[in-house]
Amino acid sequence: MEQRDDYHHEVDYVLEPNATGKVYRAVTIDTSESGLGLYLFSPLSAGRQITIKGIFRISRKTGTIRWSKKISESVFRAGVLFIR
Repeated sequence: MEQRDDYHHEVDYVLEPNATGKVYRAVTIDTSESGLGLYLFSPLSAGRQITIKGIFRISRKTGTIRWSKKISESVFRAGVLFIR
C-alpha cells in the first residue's frame, strides 16, 4: 500500500474544463505520489476533474475526484487521484 503523508496546506483549484475561470479554495489533508485528500467548501461529485494550483513545488496538478462526502454543514472531504 502506498504511503500517505499528513500535509495541511491551503490550495486553489479550478474545475475542468475551466470554462468559467472561477477559482475555489481547498485544504489538503494528506498526500501521496498518486493523489491526495482535500477538505472542500462546496460539494464535488466523483468523476469530476479538477486542477489544483500551488501544491508542493509544482505549479499545478490535475486529478479526478474518486469519492466525496459531507462532513459538516459547509465542509466536504474528497479523495483525488492524480492524472499522470
